[in-house]
Amino acid sequence: MRRVEIGKRIKKERIRHGLTQSELAEKLEVSQGAIGSWEIGFTVPKAQNLLKLSEILEIPIDELLKAG
Repeated sequence: MRRVEIGKRIKKERIRHGLTQSELAEKLEVSQGAIGSWEIGFTVPKAQNLLKLSEILEIPIDELLKAG
């Protein structure tokens, strides 16, 4: 499922940047639960959060949304 793949990518990039879910949540001004929900593929970030994720994780949005 595409949401799961997006979540895996977010988690991979978060870890690569040495961030905890709490730290990333603080930077995005969302709850830690939201980060966890994205990472397991339960939900996907809204457009505004994808833009912020792209900046924080230093990865283009299209790379975040790629499957696999």
